[in-house]
Amino acid sequence: YNAMLDGLTYIGIMNVYRGTEEGVDYMRRLEEQLRAKVARGEGRVAEERFRLLFSGTPCYVSMRRLVELFESWGGVFAYSDYLTFAAGGMDAGEMVYDTSRPLESLAEITALAAQRGLSNQFFAHERLAQQLRDHDVDGSVFHGIKSCRFLSSGMADTRNYLTKRLNIPSLYIESDLIDPRYWSDAQIKNRVDAFFESLQQRGGAAPAAGR
Repeated sequence: YNAMLDGLTYIGIMNVYRGTEEGVDYMRRLEEQLRAKVARGEGRVAEERFRLLFSGTPCYVSMRRLVELFESWGGVFAYSDYLTFAAGGMDAGEMVYDTSRPLESLAEITALAAQRGLSNQFFAHERLAQQLRDHDVDGSVFHGIKSCRFLSSGMADTRNYLTKRLNIPSLYIESDLIDPRYWSDAQIKNRVDAFFESLQQRGGAAPAAGR
C-alpha cells in the first residue's frame, strides 16, 4: 500500500460513492484484499527499505513519476496527511454515523470531520509527530506547491520542528498540483537521490539495481 498512489485512488472512490451500497461493498472487498496481502507478507515494492511520510498535496501531472523516484529506492509512503485533508477528515475510523439519530449524527460527524481536516493543516506539527511514531517512519517528505500557499506556507516550521524534536530526516521538494511547468525532473531526482543516500548512511540498505 502506497498512501500517495493507492491511497489517493481509494479516497476518490470513498468520496464519490460515500453512503452507497456500491461504496460499502468496494471498501469491504478492499479491506479483505489488503489484509490478505499483509498475511502473505506482500508489500507495495518487492523489497521495502524505507517507510516514509508525505506531507503536502500531490503533483498530479507527474504523480506516477514522483512515486517511481521513491519506490526505486525501496521507499514507500506509509502515510500522507493529504488523505485526511482530501477526505474532509472522514478517514478517521472512529467516526461512525448513528442511524438511530440521522440528522443529529450527520451534524455531529460533519462538524468533527471538518475540524479534523482543518486541524491537519493548522496544527500539522502535532499530527505529523504522532503519525511518524504510529507508522514507524524512517523519513518525511514535504512537497510545497506554487498554486496554493495556504498548504505550503508553514512547511518550513513544521519540518524544522519534526527534525529537531524527533530526529527524523526530511526532504523538501517543490513543484505544483496541476501545472507541469513547475516539475523539474532532473532537479527533483537529484534531491530524492541525495535524501536516500543520507537515509542509507543512517543504516539503510543499498538501492535496487537498474534505477
